[in-house]
This record gives sequence, C-alpha cells and structure tokens, in this order.
Amino acid sequence: MSDNNLELIRHNVLKSIRQHFVDELVYAEVEKKDEYGVEVLTVELEDSDVDGYDARGEFFFMPAAEDEIQYFENLITIADELHKETASELFVAVSAISLYIPAGTFAIDFVTGSLIYKHTYEMHAGLDEQEIQENAELSVRTALSVVGEYGYLLAEVNDGKRSAESVIRLFTPLE
Repeated sequence: MSDNNLELIRHNVLKSIRQHFVDELVYAEVEKKDEYGVEVLTVELEDSDVDGYDARGEFFFMPAAEDEIQYFENLITIADELHKETASELFVAVSAISLYIPAGTFAIDFVTGSLIYKHTYEMHAGLDEQEIQENAELSVRTALSVVGEYGYLLAEVNDGKRSAESVIRLFTPLE
C-alpha cells in the first residue's frame, strides 16, 4: 500500500470516528498537530466519561516507521495540573493501578505536568480500510472504557479526595 493511500485511509478512519463522537454531541475535531503532518482526533470528554472529571482524548496514527506494522495511539489527559501536596500519593496510585488494568497504562507526563492514560494499538499495515477502521474503533472504545472505569480514582488521588492505599485495596484481595 502506498504512503499516500495509507494516509488517506487513516484520514478517513479518524473522520469516521470523529463523526461517532459528534453524533453523540461530543466536541471532536481532526487536525494536523506536528511538523510530520500527523493528523490527530481531539475529543473533549466531559465529566460523565471520567465519572465527574473532564478529560481530553487525542487519537492518532504514528508516522509509518516500517512497512509491516502501524501504531494507533490513544492518549487521554485526565488532569492538566498535578497538585504538589498529593504528588507522592499519586505516583504510588499510578504505579499500582497500571499493574491491574487490562490494557494501556496510566502515567505522569513530566513534560506537560499532567496525568494521562496511554494505549498503543498495533495493527498490520496491510489491512484494508474496513479492518483499520474496526481496529481503530476497538482501540478507542478500549481506551475510553479503561479511563471511564479507573481514571476517576487517580483524579481523586490527585485532588486529595482518595489515598493511594484506598486505590491499592480496590485491586488486592482482602487479607
């Protein structure tokens, strides 16, 4: 598949996913974000998506690095600002919860100073447009599901409403 054809397919996939959000009255836009021309679907996730917290999702294909594999990135920012007084609790909670979630990882982005969820979905570059569409949609649903299920716990730790120990207890058997 030529690079131009793959770029067009990726564009169509992002536009289609965007339309799903728009149909649900969620703000979503596809735009070029960097000097490599990578298109990013940005979605403003309101409080219902992260159990009372706003979040911002960015979904995009990584530039093609090899012919066989392509990567679809899901990056969801749960908190734009980390509170210094809860930082050590948040570090512990992020480490603990990332061990137990089914896909991706929660992390602290030290460059932006934010709490994020990141999931990279790998797929064969030779898939047809329908298969790429289905894989990308599955990836987005998975990311939103994980963040919707667990992201609020970390947002509450960041806000001082929950301890890291309380998060750990949710995932470990009772003694």
